[in-house]
Amino acid sequence: MAHKKIFKRKEIAEIRELLKEKVRSSRAKKKVVRAKIRKIGFYISDFRNTNGEFTVNDLNLLIRKKIIKLF
Repeated sequence: MAHKKIFKRKEIAEIRELLKEKVRSSRAKKKVVRAKIRKIGFYISDFRNTNGEFTVNDLNLLIRKKIIKLF
């Protein structure tokens, strides 16, 4: 199921910070951070095509490829 693909710049900035936090968090904390990211409307599962951890670099690539649009 596809979710939101157009985000405000403020939302993207918040998602970036949450992704940074997620990378350095414990397993239990990662669940909390992912929930915060989903609350903004961003679902990692809509965009991840690998089994690795989704990072800020992955988000930036999606923006550069215009898969995610900003307004």
